[in-house]
Amino acid sequence: DLYNAIVALSQLSYGPNSLRRERNDCPLGCQDGPNFPLVRFPSVGVFATIRTWGLDRIVATLKSAGGNAMQANNAGALQGLILAGGRSSRMGVDKGLIDYHGQAQVTWLAELLGEYCASVRVSVGSRQDQSGDYATMTTIVDHQPGLGPAGGLISAWKTAPEAAWLLVAVDMPLLDRATLTTLTAGRSATDLATAFRHPDGMLEPLCTIWEPSARVLLERRLERGDASLRRLLESGPVRVLMPPSSGSLSSVDRPEDRNRIRRRLEKQRRLGIILPQDM
Repeated sequence: DLYNAIVALSQLSYGPNSLRRERNDCPLGCQDGPNFPLVRFPSVGVFATIRTWGLDRIVATLKSAGGNAMQANNAGALQGLILAGGRSSRMGVDKGLIDYHGQAQVTWLAELLGEYCASVRVSVGSRQDQSGDYATMTTIVDHQPGLGPAGGLISAWKTAPEAAWLLVAVDMPLLDRATLTTLTAGRSATDLATAFRHPDGMLEPLCTIWEPSARVLLERRLERGDASLRRLLESGPVRVLMPPSSGSLSSVDRPEDRNRIRRRLEKQRRLGIILPQDM
């Protein structure tokens, strides 16, 4: 019920008597019946019929989740952090400047994160700062590029040591509101992080809420030469969630993958549907 409530809030809008889908946000398989929308979720293999879900029922379902939701509300506001400082050696071009959605990926992602975060900053290398689309954004220069994503995160904490960062890699063009809503609603501020687990059992460190309590542990690991954010997650304690669709967490690193995703998104726009992300 909680999952359906989250998806309903992220995918639907309500009218006088019932929640109605926004046409542009409809998943593949949606069909309008005479009085209700039928919503299909191929990624989890279930069918959910939302028959005139009133707003009161949605709110009551979310409230019934209890302590975790209250804890997230009482925790510090989330700050968005987009990791865009990688070398993009396999892609051959800056991945943050690729156009998947009618604008540079970093701009699209900043707007999406802005719906969930008090502010959004972009971790960049010195060569990117104040160039192109980055010039209009609040950037944090990663002065330790050899540390990978950990370098971007620790550089962000140096600017705001008590911040809780909703960290997302720039190369996730299929990230969606359902995934971010699930992540933020499931946040546990008393753990080091809130993270998704992939179907193969691996924890995802690059679409994760990192609490300020993880900062000191990361600094200690970096002093020992361990820059793996995934290993930090595995050391726990971490709130682990299952993503609504594992495809939304896919990273795009090669030109052939970029072209495939572009064709898919163009087909979605042309047909007016959202294709299953796990295909």
